[in-house]
Amino acid sequence: MEIRTIRYFLTVVDTGSISAASRALHVAQPSLSRQIRQLETSLGCELFVRHRGRLHISPAGARLLPVARDLVTRHDQAVAMMRALAEGREPRLTVACTVTTINDVLAPLAAVSRHAVLNLMEAPTAAIADTVSSGQADLGFSSHPGATDLEVSLVVRFPVFAQVPAEHPWADRPTVPLTELVREPLIVPTLAYSARRVFDDHLSRMSGPLGRQSVQEMDGPAAGGGRVAPVTGPLWRQRYVRRTR
Repeated sequence: MEIRTIRYFLTVVDTGSISAASRALHVAQPSLSRQIRQLETSLGCELFVRHRGRLHISPAGARLLPVARDLVTRHDQAVAMMRALAEGREPRLTVACTVTTINDVLAPLAAVSRHAVLNLMEAPTAAIADTVSSGQADLGFSSHPGATDLEVSLVVRFPVFAQVPAEHPWADRPTVPLTELVREPLIVPTLAYSARRVFDDHLSRMSGPLGRQSVQEMDGPAAGGGRVAPVTGPLWRQRYVRRTR
């Protein structure tokens, strides 16, 4: 099973027909059909079926599809990396992360580092693990990884800040325990923000869901009206890297 043949299979899937794929690949249609049949023979199953004159991917082909895409992505990444090394260039890493991480952490790092060759890909927190798993990114940064079979490493911890008015009794305190924080009426970001979800996770483990407290939700961190506004940053950020196979 060659990468070239796998590319042929993917092109047929993406274009929907042998004839369209042959035009996209600039390969004669009889030759492309023969390559697909040889692939099916080597795998021992049909990858496509015809129904009412149209070509459809078979159940076996559907099972092969994500693996095929991953193989082609990994092949292209390996070729690009080795060519960069042969030419004396640093390999370029694609990093998936939120726009906040790009602006506050990675972009400043890339600007001052002589060695950081980064392609920064904006992605919502919930999609970062899938972006790495699919091969679209080499690694990712997230404050809330969730369930994943990727290797996860702790990179850095960020504090959660409680913003209070100048006249608030806590204004001169360097830290505030969560046990005290949850007794105050709070202004918090909505659950669309990963920092809020991390904050809720911690409170749930120690004192029950945040929903039991006096809470005002806002679309972003804010403080005012004598209330306390925690969660201006996540409790931690973590790095996803590929699991070594």
